[in-house]
Amino acid sequence: MRFLLFSPGSTIHTERFTELLLNKGHEVVLVDEKEPKLEPRASYRFIQLRAVYLRGERFRAVGKLGQMIRYRQFKSLIDQIRPDVVHVHWIDFRADLCAKLNVHPLVFTVWGTDINRLFINGDKPQSGAGQIGEILARADLITADSYEILRRCELLAGRKLNTCIFHIGVSLDVFQRDFSNDASLLRARLGIPSHWKVILNARRIHPSLGATHLINAFAEVSLGLPDLCLVLRQYNSDPKLEQCLLDLIERMGLGSRVFWLKECSYSEVPVHYAIADVVVNYPDEDAFPVSLMEAASARRYIVTSDLSVYREIFCEEVCYVPAGQPLLLARALKNALSKDPQERRHKIEAAARLASIVASPQTNLTRLMAHVASLRAN
Repeated sequence: MRFLLFSPGSTIHTERFTELLLNKGHEVVLVDEKEPKLEPRASYRFIQLRAVYLRGERFRAVGKLGQMIRYRQFKSLIDQIRPDVVHVHWIDFRADLCAKLNVHPLVFTVWGTDINRLFINGDKPQSGAGQIGEILARADLITADSYEILRRCELLAGRKLNTCIFHIGVSLDVFQRDFSNDASLLRARLGIPSHWKVILNARRIHPSLGATHLINAFAEVSLGLPDLCLVLRQYNSDPKLEQCLLDLIERMGLGSRVFWLKECSYSEVPVHYAIADVVVNYPDEDAFPVSLMEAASARRYIVTSDLSVYREIFCEEVCYVPAGQPLLLARALKNALSKDPQERRHKIEAAARLASIVASPQTNLTRLMAHVASLRAN
C-alpha cells in the first residue's frame, strides 16, 4: 500500500512510524520541511515541502494567497503520487489542505498537544476551536493514543467520528536488555558517584511538562537524602524555561546535584533509563507519552502526575501524584526511593506487562491497517 505521509520530519515519532510501515512492505512518500534520519530504500521517498517565494522573495504562506499556493502544491503532489491513503500526523494547515482537497481515504493521527491546547478548564473548547473541529470531521479515520484525546476530537467536531486507538510504539526488546556496563560509563561521564540514587526526568523541558514543580520537589526531597541526584534532558527544550530552571537550581544550591543529558542518538536512550532508580513524569496535561512506555519496558519505578490518560493504560501499576503539587510530588518520590523492594518489583513488572501489550508496534499497525483496508473497500 502506498502512503502519502505528512508528518514532522524532525521527530522520532515520524521515524518510528515510517520505519514501521516500510518494514511491513508498504511504500511511503514522506512530505515535510525537514527530512528524518532514515536509511535509504526503494520503497521510501522524501519530498521537501519547500518555502513559498513571491516575486523572488521568501513568502510566508498565510492568508488567502498563501493558502491558494499551498493548495496547488498539495494537489500537484497528490495527483503525481496517486497514493492509496493520505495520512497526516499533527493537526495543522496540512490537515486543513488535505481535507479541502477532498482526498480519500484520509487519516489523521493526533499527537495530543495539538488537541489539548484547544481546551481550557477541562472539556471547554477555546474560542475559534471550531475550525479544527470542521477539519477533523472531514477525515475518514482519526487515531490517537488515548480515549480522552479521541473524545475531545469528537467534542470539537460536534459529532461521532470514526476513530481508533493507535500507539506509535517502541521497540520493547531494546529497553529490556542489560545496560549495566553502559550505565556505569554514563554515570562516570556525567560525574554521578556510583552509590548515588538517581531520579530521571525523561521529558523535555517545556512549560506544560512540570519541570519547575519537579525542581521544587527535588529541593524538598534532597534535604534528607544527601546521596541523591536529579537528571534532566538538555535538548529539544524551551530555551527560556531552561534558563529559568538553571537560575532556580543555582539559587537553591542544587547545582552539584542536578545533571543534564545532552542530545544523543536514540540508540543511547535505553542507557538513560538504566541509570535511574525512579523515573518521574509530571506534566499538567498530556497525551500518552512514549517515554512512559520506555520507562515501563526498562523496568523502572514510575512516579507520574495523576492524569486520566495515564490511568487508561497503567491502572494502579505506577505511582500517581496530583498535578501541580510539588510537596505531594516530593513525598511520593521519598516513598518511591524507600519502598519495600518486593512491592516495588511487583509494580514494576506489572507496568512492564501492560506496556508490552499496549505499545507493541506490530499490534498497533495491524489494528490501523485493518481500519485503512475497510476504508479503501468502502
